[in-house]
Amino acid sequence: MVSPGGAGLSYAAYPARIFQSMAEFGYAPKWFKELSKKKVPARALILGFFVGLVFLYEFPGWDLLLGILTSTLVIGYVMGPASINILRKHAPNVERMFMLRGSSFIAPIAFIFSSLIIYWSGWPLSGEVVVAVIAGLFMFSYFTHVNDFDWVEIRSGMWLVALLFVIAVLSGYDFC
Repeated sequence: MVSPGGAGLSYAAYPARIFQSMAEFGYAPKWFKELSKKKVPARALILGFFVGLVFLYEFPGWDLLLGILTSTLVIGYVMGPASINILRKHAPNVERMFMLRGSSFIAPIAFIFSSLIIYWSGWPLSGEVVVAVIAGLFMFSYFTHVNDFDWVEIRSGMWLVALLFVIAVLSGYDFC
């Protein structure tokens, strides 16, 4: 009972701060960045509540909801190993708090296993993860266009959409 309650609190709070940060950087409507008198991003919290209701409606069972949350969380783990060696190559003089020795060996293995975790979530969850990422990509693209930002962020992130699409197709046909 304590674990689901704690997870519920964190899953209710962090989307509000994410929406607030997105608004501050121009990737969401500006009114999400406003704080209440108690320094809470109330509008973003309300949006997170309604997004949560959509997820509860779409995934009525706890196991389905847990599967989609885990798969979307692992997407963050896919990006880390993919970027560590690229950042070392293209930004070698940036000061880092921690230097992972053997990352040229560890990062590809971590990337493969992170991708496999998404694959092992199975169909239809992997397909739903792709839909969620593409919906986020459309939102990101819209605000990139509205704010006249450089499209390099979208172009450089298309590998992730392609990877997730391939994983969804493979899990749909159960090739591996």
